[in-house]
Amino acid sequence: MGVTMIEQLAAGSGTSGILLAIVGVLVVAVLLAAFVWGRRIKAREPGPPLPEQQPRLPESGPVGDVVETGNSPAPQPPQQPPYTSSRTKALLVMLAFRLEILGYGR
Repeated sequence: MGVTMIEQLAAGSGTSGILLAIVGVLVVAVLLAAFVWGRRIKAREPGPPLPEQQPRLPESGPVGDVVETGNSPAPQPPQQPPYTSSRTKALLVMLAFRLEILGYGR
């Protein structure tokens, strides 16, 4: 009895296992290189501030919250943009006419 093509493909060859192992080693090497590179970048950054460089409370104690009294003018509603062309006016008139025909203008 002969060996079918499916059986040959299922059996594979030794090179496919070796190829997968090489790809796996390359992926691990890239991940390690990225980790080392990130550590080097992190080492170049300045450290945290020293305790004497931290902000301090004023001698008079904590500062209170600032509350706005609301004396600013009321917000204005957005203005309708001006019609920029006669084409825009014509389109709006046509839309209004169609809405009126459909019964939305009543």
